[in-house]
Amino acid sequence: MPRFERAVKRLKKPYRHITDDLTKSLETIEENPAVGTVIPDDYLVRKLRVASKDMRRGKSGGFPLLYKLSAEES
Repeated sequence: MPRFERAVKRLKKPYRHITDDLTKSLETIEENPAVGTVIPDDYLVRKLRVASKDMRRGKSGGFPLLYKLSAEES
């Protein structure tokens, strides 16, 4: 987790609301772990698009968030 936290800290300067954006997405994943798109050939890794308040709108107006389900959750 320290690597993830360092990455968020680095992105916080250009994207001030990244913590809020990620919090909403992580809550969504906790409620429904299977919400993201399955990465082909690895059914435990999923990708979820995190909407960003600081980026332009449209398809690329957010961050990709990759997460891996544990064997108990899948």
